[in-house]
Amino acid sequence: MLQNKMLQRAGSVATGRVLRVASLVLASTVASGCGGGGAVGGDAETLYVNVVYPLSTVGLLQPGTITPTTSGFEGHSPACSLAGGTLPPGMQLNSDCSVTGAPTAPGTYSYSVRVGAEGAKGSIDSAGTITVNAPTLVYAFTEAKNLGSPVDKRMSIFNWPITGSGTGRWTFSIVEGALPAGLTLDPATGNISGVINAAGTFAAKVSGTLSAPAGSYTPREPATVFMTIGAPAAEYPTNYEVGYTTTHVGHFVNLVPLVRGTTGSSSTPTLNDYRLGSVSLPAGLSLDNATGTISGRPAALAAPLTVPITARVAGSDYAVGINLTISVDTPFAAIRYEEPVSRAVGAYSALVPRIYPKVGVSLDFTSYQYAYAPSSQPDCMPGMTLHGGTGMITGSPTTPGTFTCNVILTATNLGVSWQEPISVTMKFE
Repeated sequence: MLQNKMLQRAGSVATGRVLRVASLVLASTVASGCGGGGAVGGDAETLYVNVVYPLSTVGLLQPGTITPTTSGFEGHSPACSLAGGTLPPGMQLNSDCSVTGAPTAPGTYSYSVRVGAEGAKGSIDSAGTITVNAPTLVYAFTEAKNLGSPVDKRMSIFNWPITGSGTGRWTFSIVEGALPAGLTLDPATGNISGVINAAGTFAAKVSGTLSAPAGSYTPREPATVFMTIGAPAAEYPTNYEVGYTTTHVGHFVNLVPLVRGTTGSSSTPTLNDYRLGSVSLPAGLSLDNATGTISGRPAALAAPLTVPITARVAGSDYAVGINLTISVDTPFAAIRYEEPVSRAVGAYSALVPRIYPKVGVSLDFTSYQYAYAPSSQPDCMPGMTLHGGTGMITGSPTTPGTFTCNVILTATNLGVSWQEPISVTMKFE
C-alpha cells in the first residue's frame, strides 16, 4: 500500500511530463508485513528518471555511438533493453542505454527502449529515431568548356565524412559514356583532371563503391558528367565595309588575331604555333608564330588575297584554321592636278598636283618624286616642264591643242616606296 501511494505521489509530481519521466522505487526500501497488514521498514526512495534519445543521423557503414541524455539515477546504473521497433542492422542497444555499431542499410528506424535502474523496481519507455544516410555522388559542374582548357573537378560525396575521417575506401569507375580526350578519372578519389583535347558534347556516368570493415555499398545513382567542349575560332580585324582586312602601303600594320571560345565559358582559349599555308603574306608583312600577330609595312599594292593560317590550341594538338583575306591599298583617296579648263599659248602656266589622304591615314612621313610615265614623252606638253620634287608642270605652252600626260608618283614612307599613276589633260589655245 505504501509503495503504491508513493508511486502515485511520484506520478502526481511528474504530471504533465513525457513518458520518459517517471518514478522508480528502490526495491530494498519496501518490506512486506505479516497477517495481511503491510509494514514499511522505512521511507521508500523514489528516483525521478529522465532518459531522452536525440534524433540521430549516422553514416552508412560508419561506426557511430548514440548516447541518450540521462538524469535522476542517483548513482544507480541504468538497465536498458529493446522494448519495440527496430534498430538499424549493424547497430545494437547496450545495457547502459547507448546504441553503437556501424549500420549496414540506409533508412529511418524508430525504436523504443525500456529503462530500469539497478536495485529499483519499475521501468519507463523512451523512444528514439535513427536515420542512416547513404552516400550520394555528385560532380559540382555541368558547363561549357574550351578545347585546351585545364580541368580539375572534384567528386563530391554527400552524407560522407570529411576526407580522411571516414572508415573505408572508395573505388570509382566510368560505367557509361566517356570523358573528352585528355581528361582522366582518378579511381581512388573520383576527381577528373587533365587538359581537354577534343571538341564536342560528352556525357559520362561515374559510379563508386565504398568498401568498409562493416561491408560495401554502391550508390544506386552514379554521378553524371556533362560537358560541351567548343573548338575556338579566330579572325583578324576586318573592314566591315568590304568584308575583309585592309591595310595601306608604306604604313605600319599590327594585326592581332581575335580568339573566341565556347559560348557560356568563363575563359578564352590560348592559341600558339601559328603557321602560314601555301600563300604568303603581302611583301613587307610577317607573322609572329607565337602570338599570330601580323606586323610590318606593306611594300607594294596588292589586290585582296586569302592567306590560310593554322594555329594550335595551347596544351593540345588541336589545329584551328584561319583564313585571312587582306588587301594592300593606296593611302591616297585621290591624286589629281588642279588645272583650268584651258590656257593660252605663250602664257605662263603652272599645274599643281593635289594629294588627298584617306580618312585616318597620316602622310606626315611621306616624301614624293614625280616622273613622266614611259608612255608619255618628256615634251608631251610642248613648252611645259615637269618638276620631279614637287610634281608641278610649269612653263609657256608653245603649241595649241589638247594634250594628255601620264605621270608616275613614287611615294616613300619610312623607307618603303610605291608608285601611283596620275593622268593630267590640258588644252592650249
